[in-house]
Amino acid sequence: MANFYIKKIVASGKGKTDSVIEFEAGLNIICGPSNTGKSYIIECIDFMFGSGTKPFSETIGYDTISMVVANEKDQKIRLERQLGRNIVRVSSNVPNIESGDYGGRNKELKLSDLWLSLIAIQGEHKVITNERFEAKALTWRTFLHTFLIKEDNVFQKPSIIKHAGFSVPTAPLSAFLFFLRGADFNEFIPQEKPEIRKAKKRAVKDYINKELSSLSERYRELSDTLHSIEDVDVNHEMQLIINQIENTEMRIAQASQRSRQLLEQIYSISAKLEECVFLSDRYKSLRSQYNSDIKRLTFIVEGEMHAGELPENKKCPFCDSNLPEHEHESYIEASREELKRIVSQLRDLNEVEKQVAAESETLELHLLQLREENSGVLALIDNELAPQATTLRKALEDYRTVLKIQNEIDVLQKFASNMNTDLAEYEKEDESDLKYKPKEHFGSEFLERINNYLVEMLKACNYEYLLSARFSLDSFDIVVNGCKKENEGKGFRAFLNTILAFTFMKHLSLHGKYAPKMLIVDSPILSLKERGTEKATDSMKASLFRYLLQNQNYGQIIIVENDIPELDYGSANVVRFTMDEEDGRYGFLDGVRN
Repeated sequence: MANFYIKKIVASGKGKTDSVIEFEAGLNIICGPSNTGKSYIIECIDFMFGSGTKPFSETIGYDTISMVVANEKDQKIRLERQLGRNIVRVSSNVPNIESGDYGGRNKELKLSDLWLSLIAIQGEHKVITNERFEAKALTWRTFLHTFLIKEDNVFQKPSIIKHAGFSVPTAPLSAFLFFLRGADFNEFIPQEKPEIRKAKKRAVKDYINKELSSLSERYRELSDTLHSIEDVDVNHEMQLIINQIENTEMRIAQASQRSRQLLEQIYSISAKLEECVFLSDRYKSLRSQYNSDIKRLTFIVEGEMHAGELPENKKCPFCDSNLPEHEHESYIEASREELKRIVSQLRDLNEVEKQVAAESETLELHLLQLREENSGVLALIDNELAPQATTLRKALEDYRTVLKIQNEIDVLQKFASNMNTDLAEYEKEDESDLKYKPKEHFGSEFLERINNYLVEMLKACNYEYLLSARFSLDSFDIVVNGCKKENEGKGFRAFLNTILAFTFMKHLSLHGKYAPKMLIVDSPILSLKERGTEKATDSMKASLFRYLLQNQNYGQIIIVENDIPELDYGSANVVRFTMDEEDGRYGFLDGVRN
């Protein structure tokens, strides 16, 4: 059973009785003489599928086409479109189908999306349209011509996959692949036209050659720089310099350490020397004190010695009264003893001062020696070791620059080599690899199944003198008994095209990711007798219709034919036009005659 099927087609117009055709989900046959409007029905279906061609002229009074489709749950969608307009009014009770006006300026509701949604295709998908991988959106009409085959196309020589209006069937083949696998074509990158690709290729080659020329200039500059030291082992020389730098830095560290030691000694001796100066100053003060004491004591002794020579004063100088007699105490001995002690201390002080002066002289000499040694150490660092280290580091940096230049030269050589390799590969690139060939994507499993289905149907349809049959991937068509279909007459071409179309429907129904599950064919057996026109034999005609009656489970089938074989059509929906006012239904459109 199809995902959806056409349930009804209605043609209506002001003052006109609705002309209605009812359909079933399985096999539907519309038969009757020519000029009864059978092909109008196919045109109406095509019109509701989005065709821009009117099924007939409004001058006959009918100006609106309606279609009712139903899904497996008998949920229905009604579509209505007026002739000459692109808007389709849709009324739906199917959950994922929105009611509203489709087409025209409405960019949100697209008629093609509605039909694709009915076979579970959601969202936009791309199909490749040519060998340059240019893609366009998949639409319902991309593949429609393979399952809606009109009378003018049923006997076409090319495969039914090829639309009459296109030179190559790339887009329909891509659509077929999408139906088979569900694989989108968005990941393919469109290829330019040959002249554009050649121009780009030439531009790329020119660019690479220009870059190689620039690299060559840089290579020459670097090579000239290294020319003067090309025989020098740079790594060995760098190691020697590194060793010298380490030795120099070690000597600088040792000298700095010695300078710190000398400064510590200088600070220590300077402190001792300051202490000596301090002591010397104190000793000078003490000597001055001793000298003052000696002078004082000498004055006392001398005063005592001359005191006896003065007259004794017996009266008070203030009151002139007699003074009491008293014994005068002498300080001479005490002063002499004190003087002796101070003189002894002064001698000791002289000795101490001599010792301090000697120590100061020794310290000053040692301090001078230390300062001279420290100046020598600092001069060694500043004038010899530090400049030597700077020179060595500069030499090391120069050699490192040489290594960088050598590395850059290596990179330039590798880069140039890779660019030349890429350029060579680019120049010999096979242009055919850039072409999209959809037939190459149909695998052996697909071919095996299609072949089996074709042979089985041809046998069941009693194809005349059938010895062998196969599906040609090259022509994407049937080859019977080694003879291409294009070499057959119209009747046999129509017959084979119908069989191939049914086989496509069957394969997609059974093995496809998506399947339209529909086949609409106008005049598959060309029963209209025309001069010079071959027609299928009665056995083949009957067998084809018998086969369709027995295989209705792959999708809805609508066949339009003039005469049909005498068979039991109890399982099919047959609509007969008689072209007779008195017997049955005259034709499709009520009131329209011949």
